[in-house]
Amino acid sequence: LADDSKHRVARAMVNRIWSNLFGYGFTSAVDDMGPHATISHPMLLGLLTEAFTESGYDLQRLQIWIASSDAWTCSSAATDANQTDDPAAGSVPLFSRVYPRRMSPEQMYDSIRTAVHSVSRQNLNAGTDLPHRRQWISQFARPYDTDENDESTHFDGGVSQAMAVMNGPDITSSISLTVQALLESDGDKSSSDVLDRICRSVLTRAATPEEQSVFRRHLRQRTAAADRTIAFRSTAEDMMWAWLNSSEFQLVH
Repeated sequence: LADDSKHRVARAMVNRIWSNLFGYGFTSAVDDMGPHATISHPMLLGLLTEAFTESGYDLQRLQIWIASSDAWTCSSAATDANQTDDPAAGSVPLFSRVYPRRMSPEQMYDSIRTAVHSVSRQNLNAGTDLPHRRQWISQFARPYDTDENDESTHFDGGVSQAMAVMNGPDITSSISLTVQALLESDGDKSSSDVLDRICRSVLTRAATPEEQSVFRRHLRQRTAAADRTIAFRSTAEDMMWAWLNSSEFQLVH
């Protein structure tokens, strides 16, 4: 395979890695690169294939190159200049913007785990539970008993899947324990500091003035009927739950 002068294996791998990161490859079907297939960016594909081959088929370096490109830093917002760049409608992808798409079950699990550990300032490697990860993902993946270990994934944002993410006991428990650890470690922090910590950990940005206002309003309502410490904790948990279930968190964009 390495002696193939046309580097067909390398071309196929570059196309797959690009598709994995952007949602679309250089061909309309990522597994079809025959002579009849239309290549959207032949010069770029050729350049990456040549560099990938010369690197000794270094997949990590290939991903770093792609993630360092201008295309990877684009916003997902559509503008007057790139409105027609819509491969979901059948057009050839130009990669002038990021195409939003739902995370896979594996990405969703790992992203939630990363956010939870970031809020509570815990080591991400602590308490790694591969059996639990497989069990959670198995809700959305159906394996086939074939030599290729094929499986079908049905993670399309349906009601049952949304309920598993939004109201699953694992999520509820993780949010509660995470907020408790945050409040215990931060001590007497202001509500803005706590909310910013949660928002930055989940969405990698500061809480907006509107979100701060929602938090304070719900905190006032709950403080009138319960102890302020309990009200503060439950309101912070609700904000974290809302952010984890927002499209801003759950979509690759």
